[in-house]
Amino acid sequence: MEKIILTLFAMIICVALKAQTLYEVKYYDIDDKETYKGLFFYTDDDNCFLRCVTKPDNKGRYSYWERSYTCGFEKEDGVKYLYFVPGQNKRRDEPIIPAFCMAYSDKGEFETTTWAIFQNLEDDEILDENMQEADYFREVSLRDKDEEYFQQFYDEDEPMYKQIMSARALLLGQGSTENTVQSDPNAPTTMHFIVVAATQDATIGPSVETDLKLVRKGEQGCRQEDL
Repeated sequence: MEKIILTLFAMIICVALKAQTLYEVKYYDIDDKETYKGLFFYTDDDNCFLRCVTKPDNKGRYSYWERSYTCGFEKEDGVKYLYFVPGQNKRRDEPIIPAFCMAYSDKGEFETTTWAIFQNLEDDEILDENMQEADYFREVSLRDKDEEYFQQFYDEDEPMYKQIMSARALLLGQGSTENTVQSDPNAPTTMHFIVVAATQDATIGPSVETDLKLVRKGEQGCRQEDL
């Protein structure tokens, strides 16, 4: 499974970084009767977040929300389940934020069906009327998506959109000069790495700051080695 870093993009060999996997989500909210489409960013089990938008109104305006998630696992009646559990509501005008659930096999293969659950997972029983099958919860590649695709979810002047575009440009090798200079094949090789870190983002800033510190620590370790 290809891992793509969106808000922390690093090209480095001597440091293993936490990468983000990007998913596209679409589901129908049985509470407010709206269809939501979003991008789900998975870094690790404790650091995920979802950016969702509604369909445009008659004036072409979208509404959106963001929520942090954590990942949990559970086994029930011999079936293994993965849950993405949302953090607490921060605004009263927000819709009920669903949890997402999918079953998976011993080989780590996930079922095609993902359920959106609109109730507290700590309740004794999850009621059928509080569950809705999501249209999809599927992995997408940053390499295969263009600016127009991400403009479904972000305005062009938003910091996160700029972070995504910067990471995509680096991934595709854009921004490199067309004029190349032939180097001496026997000359020593110098390695460089580039980091783009969204440390000021209110949603994921703290976890990105931790990753950035790991990068700096790894860089110092590399300098001490005879590469």
